[in-house]
Amino acid sequence: MIEVKDLYFSRNDGDKKHNILNQLDLFIPAAQHL
Repeated sequence: MIEVKDLYFSRNDGDKKHNILNQLDLFIPAAQHL
């Protein structure tokens, strides 16, 4: 879970404000699978 979270934060670091909803959409299902 930590590794997946770090990947999303690293990838969206520059556009965190723009991709925050996208990040949450990806993080929630990933957390459910793990």
